[in-house]
Amino acid sequence: MANMVTQTATLQCSYGASTCSLISTNVTTTQGANNSAANIQTDTAYSEISGFSTCYSPSNPVISGSGGTISSTGCTPTFGSPWSPGSTTVQISNNGALSSSSTLTCNYASGTISITNSGATTITVGS
Repeated sequence: MANMVTQTATLQCSYGASTCSLISTNVTTTQGANNSAANIQTDTAYSEISGFSTCYSPSNPVISGSGGTISSTGCTPTFGSPWSPGSTTVQISNNGALSSSSTLTCNYASGTISITNSGATTITVGS
């Protein structure tokens, strides 16, 4: 079983230079492990996923505009769809709970965002 993901979760992008923390701002009423719990829609604002230091994706407009040279301007991830899969058994604000097995795709060359630490190791939410 996968663990519930909370505001203290640590994320990693397949094209990112470092990890970042999740800030679950779209859910304020559900608590798990003493933190705000996240659902599959936790991705729509840059304030929720702050970036992964430097982006190494050749499809990032900052990199492609510089002739492929890695820029020190940092990573600003963008997303076109929610996390997948979400929990099919636990709902948070009418959406599937975000689980430790969920991934998110960045619009830059399909970078994959994964959860390296869910923030809640004692609460399971299914898939």
